[in-house]
Amino acid sequence: MLEIVFFTSSPIKLTHAIYLCRDYDVLITGFREKTFGANYIEPRIYDRAQLIEESYQDALQRWQKATSTSKNRLFFIEDTSVTIEA
Repeated sequence: MLEIVFFTSSPIKLTHAIYLCRDYDVLITGFREKTFGANYIEPRIYDRAQLIEESYQDALQRWQKATSTSKNRLFFIEDTSVTIEA
């Protein structure tokens, strides 16, 4: 089974991710629930590329501290500040 640790401050989005993966061999776990730790730091800056990079680096550091091994485990960052034009 693949475990995906979901970095989000939204319990609704976490629940949606769990629901979407219900028919697959995937376990979705919230980072806070997994580690009782804080979520990643979301900088309040306008530069999207810098925002994503800083958020990713912070989440990666927290992930590495919280996990001893990353085999068959991933983390996913949900960030509502990202805009995808249709």
